[in-house]
Amino acid sequence: MQKIDTQLKKLILDFKSLIKCDWEPDIATQKELQDFLHLLNGANLLPLQEMEIKILQIVNEKLEIHQEIFKKIIDVAAKMGIYFNYHQRVQLQNLLNSNDVKGFSEWLSSDCGCIQTEIDNLTSLFPRLNRKDILSILHKDIESDDHAKEILSSIFASYIFYSFSSRDVHRKINQESEKEYFSDFWLHLQYFYPQSIHRKNGFVILKIDAFLIQQLGGDEKAINYLLGFIKQAYYELSNHCFLAIVVDPIIKRWEIISDIVLFAEKFIETNLEVGYFREKEIRKQTISYIPNIREEDARFDLANEGFIYKDCIIFSSNEQNDDYSCVLLFEKDQRDETHIPCPACRSKNVRGNSYPSLGVKSWECQNPFCPNRSKYNRGKRYSLQSLVKQQALLDERNYISREYLKLWRRDVVRVNSESNILEMLVRLYSLVDDRVVVYNVGDTINDFGRNILFQEFNVTLEGSYKEEFFKSHYFYRYKLIKQTGELSNQAVNLSNYDGVEVYHGDAFDVLSNIKSDSIDGAVTSPPYYNAKEYSNWANIYCYLYDMFNIGKAVFRVLKPGAPYIFNIFDYFDNENNVVLSAMGKKRMILGYYIVDIFKDIGYNLCDNIIWDKGEIEGKRNFNQGNLSPYYQAPHNCWEHVFVFSKGIPSFDIEKLPKILFAKPVYKFVKGENILGHSAPFPIDVPNLLFNILPKGSTVLDPFAGSMTTGRYAHKIGYKSINIDYKVEFCQLGLKLLAEEIVPKQYSFVD
Repeated sequence: MQKIDTQLKKLILDFKSLIKCDWEPDIATQKELQDFLHLLNGANLLPLQEMEIKILQIVNEKLEIHQEIFKKIIDVAAKMGIYFNYHQRVQLQNLLNSNDVKGFSEWLSSDCGCIQTEIDNLTSLFPRLNRKDILSILHKDIESDDHAKEILSSIFASYIFYSFSSRDVHRKINQESEKEYFSDFWLHLQYFYPQSIHRKNGFVILKIDAFLIQQLGGDEKAINYLLGFIKQAYYELSNHCFLAIVVDPIIKRWEIISDIVLFAEKFIETNLEVGYFREKEIRKQTISYIPNIREEDARFDLANEGFIYKDCIIFSSNEQNDDYSCVLLFEKDQRDETHIPCPACRSKNVRGNSYPSLGVKSWECQNPFCPNRSKYNRGKRYSLQSLVKQQALLDERNYISREYLKLWRRDVVRVNSESNILEMLVRLYSLVDDRVVVYNVGDTINDFGRNILFQEFNVTLEGSYKEEFFKSHYFYRYKLIKQTGELSNQAVNLSNYDGVEVYHGDAFDVLSNIKSDSIDGAVTSPPYYNAKEYSNWANIYCYLYDMFNIGKAVFRVLKPGAPYIFNIFDYFDNENNVVLSAMGKKRMILGYYIVDIFKDIGYNLCDNIIWDKGEIEGKRNFNQGNLSPYYQAPHNCWEHVFVFSKGIPSFDIEKLPKILFAKPVYKFVKGENILGHSAPFPIDVPNLLFNILPKGSTVLDPFAGSMTTGRYAHKIGYKSINIDYKVEFCQLGLKLLAEEIVPKQYSFVD
């Protein structure tokens, strides 16, 4: 006990001397320190000379003194064509925090391969701060900050931790480390938590082609086997790992894909007993919007879980009319309540009451002497998912060259071989040493350090997965028929132009007054759920209820065989059917919902034209500069353009392209909306419809917006019916139409 008291007093006195500040921890912290020292059981302190250097690193790190310089060095280096990977950025940060200008210069030469002029230019940016300068910054910070106590407590916490060897601390505060010590925390996790962090099935790939569909007995039988495979893959796949499904051009491709995506995300129906499940609010919102819901069928007390849909990547050759393959990407994020020790201090004194995203539990270290405490002395948060991604960065064997990654920066990719697709998947969505299982692929591929196992497709059916799934409670929450509305007083034709009808009102109500089997074709781009300010559904059920019933109304007014071109995008948002906070935000599956509800209505899905929008607006990085697996998020550059028909198509589907290359309408200039509508589609989309209908046909756009369809129809000799819920959009469309018919007159002054 005497040694502990002596250590405690020495640590406090040395700390005050090192930071030149007459501060000491309060009584409660001193008691915690006494308990901590007792736990260490007389472990030796590191020499004071080492702590004189370490304390400056701690202050630099906590106050982020060099953060702006860090960014500037990276930016200047990038302009020289020098790009630092994750490990180099970490080393750069360490050199800055250590004020080691000499080490920085040597590092640029030895590790980064810089020439002398580059070294001189970058070294000139390196700050020359001495001990006095750093402490002066600390003193000014704590004098001007109301949270000075928290700042000093955080610095003190790191100082205490680093006053001992990490090995001693880890072994004393973590019984697992006492049994078997691993300096590498990843190895510690794999050894002591194999059920949570194993990589026995680190990635699963399935290829679906025409031969597999035939082998499984045709479309209807095959889908049951495929859904069974997804369920099997979910339970066999390691947590926070990926499932990739490669889909070749096959008959009924997008019906099969839609079933796969919906099932993969929703196949687990569970009574979710977690605080974030807001079933009462969701129930109230939904039944107030959809009055004919039968609650015993809808069962809002049940939540649906499964994989998280991440992306659909399109692969094709350079030819517009060549067919394409696609890859569906899903991540398994299964809730795991296992208490994982803090990766920095190895303490199990952690609190776990937060979920940064669905299925991902995070923990916050409560050890008062953890070195990773924030500037204001909060415990560091971490999760199993973040630890997996961190390992992808830490193991340099996972490194992927920038040149290779540039080939995959978009989600529409030009490739000429299947092996290129498979190798991309292996490199970007698994880790070195992972076991990767590949189904229904005969060719071997480069393993890139993975253990790749090729297997034939083999699933044992345990019932009709499709029938049981689509009869589940989930679909009783929105697949309900709305009573026929009546045309309101406002829903009158606002247009004075022959062949152009414009109605303001709810599309369902307006369509109720249009004669059945009277429209030659339709094209639209509805609100992408709540993507824009003019749309605001309480949850995905309310949105799909409207899409279902408006879809039925359009179906009724279309002539038999008529086409319906439907553009929609799977953007990022919260479905608001489990959680109502930002943690529910994810990649939406709007296109797959639409295929399913339109199939129920009676539409025939002829094709899905991939609208390739080219390079996206803005400069969002697709991997934040991280050259490792799990960080690669290709830019979302394409949208669905579904081609439906009312029964057997009366038009020539072969006239339509497989991929539509068209730039989106750029409506913002210097932050100002110059068009007046924030989501117009280009003429190229409605022109798909005009290319398969004869001149003089009547076309419908139930979500007309600024009337791109109606204006272009009038220009090239088609009649149009345009409906929009916003009167200002109807007025805008008519204004633009008037300007196109009578161009603006300009006066010129000599």
